[in-house]
Amino acid sequence: MKAETLAATAMLSAGVAHELNNPLGVVVGLAELLVIDEDLHESVRADLRVIVKETGRAVQVVRQLLSYGRGGGGLLEVVDVVELAESSAIIFEATRAPVEVTLTRDLGTEPAPVMADAFRLQESLLAIFDNAAKAIAEADRESGRIEMALTTDPEHVTIRITDDGPGIEADDMRRLFDPFFTTREVGKGAGMGLALVHRTVRDFGGQIRCENAEGGGASFVITLDRYTEDA
Repeated sequence: MKAETLAATAMLSAGVAHELNNPLGVVVGLAELLVIDEDLHESVRADLRVIVKETGRAVQVVRQLLSYGRGGGGLLEVVDVVELAESSAIIFEATRAPVEVTLTRDLGTEPAPVMADAFRLQESLLAIFDNAAKAIAEADRESGRIEMALTTDPEHVTIRITDDGPGIEADDMRRLFDPFFTTREVGKGAGMGLALVHRTVRDFGGQIRCENAEGGGASFVITLDRYTEDA
């Protein structure tokens, strides 16, 4: 029953997103043109900048809805998770996190091949890093730590990402990967980020779970089938 509900949600999300995409694009485009019109009073242009910003946020939600609704997509290829995880960490470190975050990694040196869409898998890791950084910030912390560890066996590749944030309430844990569920204040999250991560991992035939870490914080664990030549 839950699978049918999620499938229906995906179809509804895609339909709503398609209907909203074009009109939102028109609003953003026209507002951006008006912002640069020097004949308009500055107070009007200031309001227009707010419209551009907030409508842009709505456009981002629409893109997330489209991604969730489509599912699948992308070319599956052999991806070395060690290289991809390292490049994802470098990208995150180059971005402006809401707090100072130290990201450590224990990835080993041996290749860890899986069948995946490299772009979508990287976006998933970045979403988990970002979610952890925001959780640390919302706990009124000025700095925090994220640890990423990779382990392998003959059949699986497992990525564990652990933060030292406040952890997740038991009731929230059960709904964490549901579309539109968020623990954040209104306007600070659409509740699609982790739902997209869940969808991506499942599309690759893998599994993802979340658990509270010992001593505080949360751990996201992604397990994917290891690629072998005779697979």
